[in-house]
Amino acid sequence: MSETDNLKQLLTGPLRAIQTRKFSGQETLKLDRNIPKNTSRLSFHHGENIIFDKEEDAWVINRSGHLNIELEITQKQGLVFIPDLRRVSSGPDDDILKIELNGYEWKESIDSRNLNFHKQSWYLPHYKMVAGSNVISIGVRRDAGTNVMLKSVSVMRFELEQ
Repeated sequence: MSETDNLKQLLTGPLRAIQTRKFSGQETLKLDRNIPKNTSRLSFHHGENIIFDKEEDAWVINRSGHLNIELEITQKQGLVFIPDLRRVSSGPDDDILKIELNGYEWKESIDSRNLNFHKQSWYLPHYKMVAGSNVISIGVRRDAGTNVMLKSVSVMRFELEQ
């Protein structure tokens, strides 16, 4: 199925009755310790070029590094992904992140002037998800002018159908 077909399905797909197996609500994986405690749907998987910072109680993703999160869902569904992150230093460019979902990668931005932890959100479309294990990778581009710190990640979904 092409990207265009997926978008048509997303925009024009029929409304369905609520299915109780779908995840609805919010779940947060706290990354404030060296060995994070997994939740029922989210689990921490080490990556490359990352280190835990005890003073900040957060994981540092260095340039060209990435941290992996596994998301377990029973059926395909779109979710909002919400990392609590910050830049380590200010810099000239904003789009320093690489987000990858099950092998599909895109670039994202972090405000170049904001050095405080803050939550950003991105939508993970249902047609990029699989029933079962989904791997979300948060990485910092090799040519980025800074590293990134990550304190937690959340997934959220609202069930609006009735």
